[in-house]
Amino acid sequence: MASDVRSPRLYLLRVALNIAWKRLKAEPRTLTLSDAKAAMGIADEAPDAARATLARLDLQALGHAMAELTPRRRQVLLASRLEGIPLREIAIRLGISQRLVELELKHALAHCALRLDKTVTQRFGPRPRQGSDDMANNARGEPGGTKS
Repeated sequence: MASDVRSPRLYLLRVALNIAWKRLKAEPRTLTLSDAKAAMGIADEAPDAARATLARLDLQALGHAMAELTPRRRQVLLASRLEGIPLREIAIRLGISQRLVELELKHALAHCALRLDKTVTQRFGPRPRQGSDDMANNARGEPGGTKS
C-alpha cells in the first residue's frame, strides 16, 4: 500500500506542508513587545552596551570635573542645573550678586565642558561681542570688516 504512491513529488510536498502546519499550530500566537517592535521597525530605546559604557565614562569624567570646581562654583552649578533654582534665588542664598552667580555658572559650565570635550550652549546673558574693528567698520556701513 505504501508503494502505491502515484506522484512521489506531490507526496513529499504534502508531507512538508503537513509538518509546517503542525509547527505553526504548536507555536505560541502571542508576540512579545520586543518582537512587535522589531517587526514594525521601531528602534529599541534602551542603550546598548557600548552606549551604556560611554555614558558611565562621561558620568565619571563629570564627577572628576565637578570635584575640581571651587565650592561656590559647584554649589551654583548644582543649584541651577540639578535643582532648577532660579539664579536670583541662588544669589540671595549665597549673599552675592546675580551677575556673580551668572559668571560662576558660566565658568563652571566651561570647565565641565572642557573636561568632557563638549561645547557649551549659551542659555543666558548677552551675545558675544564683536571685535572692535568689526564694530567700527559696521558703524561705517562696511560689511565684514573690510574696506572697499
